[in-house]
Amino acid sequence: ERIADVDLAARNVERPAIERQRLGEAGDGMLGGGIGYGTRTWGIGRDRPVVDDATADAYFQSRPRESRIGAWASNQSRPMVARDTFDERIKEFTAKFEGGEVPRPPHWSGFNLKPEKIEFWNEKQFRLHDRIVYTKTNDGWDGGQLLFP
Repeated sequence: ERIADVDLAARNVERPAIERQRLGEAGDGMLGGGIGYGTRTWGIGRDRPVVDDATADAYFQSRPRESRIGAWASNQSRPMVARDTFDERIKEFTAKFEGGEVPRPPHWSGFNLKPEKIEFWNEKQFRLHDRIVYTKTNDGWDGGQLLFP
């Protein structure tokens, strides 16, 4: 199973409360994310335990070198004044790790997602959203169920 690479500070402190409000009641077990300002939203139902360090290390090392450097350079999901700031940080960490391995940053880990439901929203004007939920079955995933907004 694949783990999701996330900045734990952003996931555990700032984003889930906003996402849970968008997807349902706070504490409803939904993990969600938005594209843009909520125009499209997804949610995955189920608990989301943080993986152990060995699992996070193994997954991190399986990623391309440039992605690993990007994990060091990015202040993920934080405001950025200009793209040049990020590009300079990429150069800085590329030089720092030149010729050697790129270790997993201390702030970087992942969640072991084992979803039982996945819900997609497509925001429409006047809150007349399109919603569909897929549910895990013994044979895989069902064909999806439309939901009222």
